[in-house]
Order: sequence, then C-alpha cells, then structure tokens
Amino acid sequence: MSQIVGFLKFSDFKSSNGKAHFQELIKGNVFFQDYKWFGENGSIAQQAEEGSASRVAFLQNRNPIYVRHDYTIFSPVGIRYLNQKDRNLNSIMVNFLDELDVYSEEKVRQKIEDECVPSLIEHKSDVVIYPSRFKIKSFNPMGKPIYDFDELTIKLVNPDAATWRISCFVTVYESDITPEGNLSQTFIDSLLDTSSEKGSIALDDLGRLRPWVWIPFDVLCRGVQKIKGIKSGIVKYYKSKEYPFNKNDILVNPNKLLFAKGEEYETQREFRLVVGEVNSQYSQVCPKRIVRFYWGSYIDHGVTLDELRNLLVTKDIKKCRKKYTLNSSVALKTLS
Repeated sequence: MSQIVGFLKFSDFKSSNGKAHFQELIKGNVFFQDYKWFGENGSIAQQAEEGSASRVAFLQNRNPIYVRHDYTIFSPVGIRYLNQKDRNLNSIMVNFLDELDVYSEEKVRQKIEDECVPSLIEHKSDVVIYPSRFKIKSFNPMGKPIYDFDELTIKLVNPDAATWRISCFVTVYESDITPEGNLSQTFIDSLLDTSSEKGSIALDDLGRLRPWVWIPFDVLCRGVQKIKGIKSGIVKYYKSKEYPFNKNDILVNPNKLLFAKGEEYETQREFRLVVGEVNSQYSQVCPKRIVRFYWGSYIDHGVTLDELRNLLVTKDIKKCRKKYTLNSSVALKTLS
C-alpha cells in the first residue's frame, strides 16, 4: 500500500472565547470534540456518526450457542471495563419456554431485547453485544423456517459516561502526489466531490472551501509520541456484514469502536486521534479539549483552492525523515 505522506486538517472561521479556531490550529492547538457531537452538529460530511460506535451491526461468527441441531443463536454478552486491564464479561443464555418459539423471529428478537439486554445493562455493562438481524437459512421437514443469526449489534449502554474526544484528519498518500510534489487534481476533485449524500469534508454547508492546514506525516508523529494516552489510527471502512472487529477485539480494546465506519464514508479517508476512554473508571485522567502539537513552521496552511493546488507537500519531508520514519505501523501508536 502507498505510504502516508501527511494529513489535511480542515477548520472554520469561527471563534470561541475570543480565539479564532483556524489561527489556533495553525499554532498547533488542536481541538478535540466530544465524540457525540458529530451525530448532532457540523456539516453533513462531519456527521460521519462519530457516535456510530454506540450502535453498529457487524458480522460475528464466534462463540455460537447451539439451541438445536438445526438452529444457531449467539449468546448476548455484556462487557464492563473496570480499568486498563480488568473486565467483567457477562453472558446470558437465551432460553425459550416454548420450543416452537425458536422458529419465530419476532419472539426471539423480543426475548433478547426485552429480557436479555436489560439484564446485561443491570450488571452495569458498558457495552452489550447481541443478535439483531435474522434471516431464513432453510426450512425443516415440517416447513418451519430455520433462522441463522449471523449479525449482531454492539451498543454503548451509556454514551454520556464515555470521556472520548476526537480530532479528524484527511489522509494523503504518496499516490496522491504529483511528480512535482503537489496534490494531484484527482485527489483535490475527490475532496470537493459532493455527489455522495454524505457531502464533502472540505466544504461547509454553504459549499465554501473550509480553511485548511497541511501537516507532514512525521510532524504529526512527533506530536502523537509526546502525548500520553492518545490513540491514533486510520479509520477502517466496512461493507455490510464485514465489520472489521470482533467481540474479542472490543473486549481487549474498547477504543476500536471509534475506528470503524460504513463504506459510504470511505471518501473521507479519515485518520483519527482520540483522547479519553470508554468510561471514567477506565482512566482517571480527564481528556483535554485542546491538545498542543508543537509543529512550528513545518506545517502549511491556506484558505483558497488555488493555495491548495499550489501546496508543495514534499518540501519538509526530507528534514523530518532524519528522525522519524515514513512508516505508519512504526511511527504511530497502534490500537492493538
């Protein structure tokens, strides 16, 4: 895969507490927004469901509970994150009073959502995972449908308890750069494309280009490496039933919930920085709203499309390479 060269961070011309957002970004003061904000505010493209981590359907093909020889169902699971190492894992067997209920999709759904999930929530679970989509796999000799439970829902029980804050960037690869060292027209066109219902991350709701800052890859690496507790990574975009993380991934690292989106957002090419945790017990450190990145004169910035086209993205790369490698798997903190 093509190496990462750097990132574009789009801002706005608004101010808070007497400080202009764009000017603060130029100085290296990066704002981290409450992860729930994106589902309610911002441009259409920004509403990339940062809060979608609270409810995502995904394929899960591990740990099935076999109710019958011709019927499979997954056991609903609740996870409580006590701290960085300890978890409480609770599961509930789906039992049916009437054997025929196993053939009724509606009765199975009602049993799970009305009884199993609330029971897991009572155990103070932070996250619950349970079957939510059903399909007819085949029919038995009596003509009764045999349901296959191959898709689950993961739900963040109390989003208000999470202390997560997010800052988002557009990833730029070597393949996006012309031989002269500028952003390719193809890449710029993709930034400005509004044909998707999700809109363009580079434009505001009135169709105007948002002010931007260019950050070379290694400059961001330097900042990430100096900030305690920060998580970073490229967002994984998935097709229906191809969610990139399984139950064990979420059990080990709840932050992975924030690094997956549906494929309809793929044009955003998002790279995320995350501070905070799934709850205040997981980490007692209160995440900052503003994180200082000391990128000095290594970044570039502009407000017009011509400035973006004329941006020379390779001018500082050789200087940065003296200390940091252009290899994201080494230079950036991983989610594992």
